[in-house]
Amino acid sequence: MIVCVCLLLGIGIYWYSRSTGAPEMTYGLSYTVKAETASSGIVNVEVRITPDLNENRQENGEEESEEGSGIYFQTPESAYSDPECVTESGEEVSLEDLSGAWRIDVTSSEPVILSYDVRLGETADQNSGTVYGGFYEDLLVFQGSHVLALPWVGQDQASDIDETVTELAFTLNTEFEWDSYMPY
Repeated sequence: MIVCVCLLLGIGIYWYSRSTGAPEMTYGLSYTVKAETASSGIVNVEVRITPDLNENRQENGEEESEEGSGIYFQTPESAYSDPECVTESGEEVSLEDLSGAWRIDVTSSEPVILSYDVRLGETADQNSGTVYGGFYEDLLVFQGSHVLALPWVGQDQASDIDETVTELAFTLNTEFEWDSYMPY
């Protein structure tokens, strides 16, 4: 049932983006996970989205417009705070919650910062005892889809995601003296 709902939502988002005539957008993503206090179990995630609207418009033969384009992200699977979305200069950016996905309106080539908090160590299923991620003084562990807002592209674009996401970077910002991290 859940899979059917997610599939229908994904198809709806795909067709909505196609019906608005929005051009295919390329952009770079830089994720920063900030881990401050292990006792809280909360990490802050900041996603820096660097769109290339001018290149996208030139490829599609379009003029500069105020309308912009939407970029879609799958929401994290773990408990998260209300997201904030601003340009690098501090202007608020429209973010629409689509129940399982976020749509961010991009109207310029200025980088956009998406920020939210995620609580690690929440019990996912009381019957199985499964816990999603953990934050300790000597260890931070999480599955990417539970913490990171991942790009949501149409099924026909999934195999060519490198043509949509042109740059990808991850940074762990912490006061702890960890010498490595290993995402799974």
